[in-house]
Amino acid sequence: MHTDIYTPQMSNEIAVPRAHAIGVVLTTLYIWTVSHCGRSPRNLSLALAFGLFSNLLPWLLTLPAMGYGFFGVKRAGGVGSVSQ
Repeated sequence: MHTDIYTPQMSNEIAVPRAHAIGVVLTTLYIWTVSHCGRSPRNLSLALAFGLFSNLLPWLLTLPAMGYGFFGVKRAGGVGSVSQ
């Protein structure tokens, strides 16, 4: 058995609630947008398209805006260093 399971708070623990908040915001945005257009949020093709778009958005918008180029290819070490 464990004698003490207490661990001190880590400096990056705030990242987990932030990630969940982003997921809640994106889910709400998807449901609102699709419903506003008169479509069902349960449409698999629309959900997959929105998921793909929200996954590609950082690669197509954020990385070039930070000066790393399209898909981050200008970053030192190439694209692999972006995901590491």
